[in-house]
Amino acid sequence: MDSDGYCENCGHAQPRERDHMERESGPVAAVSDRGLRHHRNEDSFALGHTALPDGGPATLAVVCDGVSSATRPDEASAAAARAAGDVLLAALPRGTHPQAAMH
Repeated sequence: MDSDGYCENCGHAQPRERDHMERESGPVAAVSDRGLRHHRNEDSFALGHTALPDGGPATLAVVCDGVSSATRPDEASAAAARAAGDVLLAALPRGTHPQAAMH
């Protein structure tokens, strides 16, 4: 593959890293693939684990659908998933209800 992302043998564009994303985190996993209608994967997700105030475990999964009418839906969904995940991972151990944490 050359520096522009094209195969040096056949000349076809090679898949980008975001075209197929897989993450495994303890007992949960997430997968996102580029769809058939767009030239890039516009969706994103975040996974995490934390402890609740009572010591019980909490598993976090945030899924963000890219808005294809936006200028950079892939970047927007990644930023939103990351921000929501960070807020929830900080709020849950303090006993904040997830809905309250997102307002």
